[in-house]
Amino acid sequence: LVDVESNWHFSALRAIPKDVEDFKLGELAVDIDSKAPMLSGLLEVLLSARNRRKQGSSESGAAHAHAHANPDDDEVLLEGQVRAPSSPEDKRETKRKEKEKMLTIKKAVITSILMQSSNQKANNLQSLVGIFLHSCCTPERVVNALARMGVSISMTAVLTAIKSLSNEASRSLRELGQTLLASYAYDNFDVNLKTSMPVVENPFETLKHLTSGLLIRLEHGVTREHLKCSAELWAKSHLNP
Repeated sequence: LVDVESNWHFSALRAIPKDVEDFKLGELAVDIDSKAPMLSGLLEVLLSARNRRKQGSSESGAAHAHAHANPDDDEVLLEGQVRAPSSPEDKRETKRKEKEKMLTIKKAVITSILMQSSNQKANNLQSLVGIFLHSCCTPERVVNALARMGVSISMTAVLTAIKSLSNEASRSLRELGQTLLASYAYDNFDVNLKTSMPVVENPFETLKHLTSGLLIRLEHGVTREHLKCSAELWAKSHLNP
């Protein structure tokens, strides 16, 4: 799992958007099951201990527990909401699937921590977590604390990855613009930046007027020849004398 051939290495210095887009937690879980079956089985036994203790309860008791499950339990849906199945059987099946999802996530996280402790470069999951925390404006001390736990990479590595991703994004946008097969969209917006206290001697305008731009690739087989229509537009224009 920790070998470079397993494709679970992440280089913050050479990070590209494809590294983030291609990461699938399910693929990591399948890889763990296939390459480390004994470890996977051990984690499954340890993480399912609470469920096994409840197997001695009656069917009616189990149905009652499923029907009155605490939404604050860690087995709830990852989206943070609980659907309402139409029958008791559907409720039990939904609950079972959610437990399986949480078990898969826990196994992947624990195994990733062990992988990173064996090979510092086997940090794919930790890198994705660090980038996600950065996108949520998580404080640096929190990111570094999670990095020491083995759940994330350090803030320095996160910033390195963000810089590499930004450089790659800039290169991709430049290449897209040079194809002349893109449209440009602009949007004006205001931001109130309360970064200092304005005083009479040094007044500071906190309201900033900014413009954002978006480059949109032209799809549906559009070519440069299709865009050479200025003569036809001018011929049909009401401004043409």
